Amino acid sequence: MVHECVDDNEDLGVRDYRGVLDSYGLPDEESVLAANVSKCDGKCTLAMIVTIVRSDRFCEGLLLRYLGNGMMLKWMKRLKEIDDE
Repeated sequence: MVHECVDDNEDLGVRDYRGVLDSYGLPDEESVLAANVSKCDGKCTLAMIVTIVRSDRFCEGLLLRYLGNGMMLKWMKRLKEIDDE
C-alpha cells in the first residue's frame, strides 16, 4: 500500500526518500522522531513513512516499533489532514 501511494504521487518525488528527508533537515532517525509532524507537508510525511517501511527490510521489527510507539499513526493522520485540506 505504501509503494502504491508513492507510485500514485510521483509528483512528490519521494522515491529518493532519504534525499527528501535531508532537504527538510531530517538526516537521521533521531531527527525524524523529533520532527513536529503538524508542520510537515505531504512530501516530508510520506518520505518518513517510506523510510521506515523500506528500512524494515534491513532492520526487522522497525516497522512494528513505529506502529507500537504511535509514530506511524501520527504520520498517517497527518497525511489524512493534508488530503482533507
